[in-house]
Amino acid sequence: MKNSLPPQKYPQLWVDLPQAYIACVATALVQQGVQVTDLWPDPCEPRDATIKLAGPEPLALVWDEVTGWRYAPYVTGHRGVRTKLVTSEITYIGDRVLPAPWAVARDFVTEASRPAPPSYRSYLDFADGLDDQLRGYDTGSHPYGRELYDSLEYTRLIEPLLARTHRTALAA
Repeated sequence: MKNSLPPQKYPQLWVDLPQAYIACVATALVQQGVQVTDLWPDPCEPRDATIKLAGPEPLALVWDEVTGWRYAPYVTGHRGVRTKLVTSEITYIGDRVLPAPWAVARDFVTEASRPAPPSYRSYLDFADGLDDQLRGYDTGSHPYGRELYDSLEYTRLIEPLLARTHRTALAA
């Protein structure tokens, strides 16, 4: 039997919780010489986010709270619309749902990969500690988060992208 109740709206603070982590990963990528052109959160269930990269064939890294990180050639997507990648070329990176930002950048630059999509958790696992880890990036209490927030790359490149994403969300 299908659930006939309408979906419940998630609190915006909870939906936006991964943004600081995503900004830290984008900053780590820039520090490795990768050109980040945009970043945005995607719809929920699961929460996910996209970091779009420059290049002759634009790539995007996508994170979600179930499988972690993957990248492939970018097809389409923007805030509020789930990002589409070239499915046949998706490469999964990282060894957990929330690897350190420097590890994501390293794995992307060195083309490290996992053969199949993992399932680290369910997006319904509300009390498994993921939100606490994400909150550490949001408050700057995570050592790597503090270091990145103070970096020139974050101030010059990532912060303006976040501001643009925020303005777009307010206009919607």
